Amino acid sequence: MKLRYSTKKALELDPRHFGTLNGYAELLKEKGQYAAAEEIYRQAEFSKRSA
Repeated sequence: MKLRYSTKKALELDPRHFGTLNGYAELLKEKGQYAAAEEIYRQAEFSKRSA
């Protein structure tokens, strides 16, 4: 899946940004890429806990 420029830029600036990771996971889920979405959700959850 190709990331939108704004999502890609946000993750470049802060790879652990919860909102961006969560939104990206939602997009993956909508596209049916459930395994990839689950991995991103895990990253988002970890980033939220370590903030």
